Amino acid sequence: MEHVVYLDSRAEEFDKIVQEKKRMVIRGASKRFIPYGKVFEGDKLYFINDSEPDCIVAEADVVRVINTENLSGSGLSAVVENNMEKLNLTSKQIERYGTKRFIVIVEFDNFKVIDVIKFSYNREEEKGDWVIVDSVK
Repeated sequence: MEHVVYLDSRAEEFDKIVQEKKRMVIRGASKRFIPYGKVFEGDKLYFINDSEPDCIVAEADVVRVINTENLSGSGLSAVVENNMEKLNLTSKQIERYGTKRFIVIVEFDNFKVIDVIKFSYNREEEKGDWVIVDSVK
C-alpha cells in the first residue's frame, strides 16, 4: 500500500526529517481511525508538507509499525516515551497525543526528497491527514 502523510509545518516535521532528527510519525485518535491497523512494514510513505497541501515532496519505506489501543488518555504511553528520540515531538504534539486512546507510530527509512508529484485531496471535506491510495503516480 501507499500512504500520503501530511506533515505539520508548525512543528517543522519536514525539516526535522530532512535533517535526520525525526524517523517516526505518529497519529492518534479516540477511536480506531486511519491509519490504525492499515500500515504495514514494506508499505511506501509519501510526504506532503501541509504548507503546500497539493504537493508530494518526499518518500520513504515503512520499517516498523506500532499500534497501541485502549490507552488511558492521561499522558503519553510508555511506547511513545520510549520512541521520543525518533518521534521528536513538540510540546504541543506531546500534549495532543497524551490524550488519545489509540496511537499509531510508523518508523520509516530510505527517506528521499523527490520531484514534486501533484496530489489532489480535499482535506477540509475529508478531515484527514493520512490518505491510503493504490498509487500516487
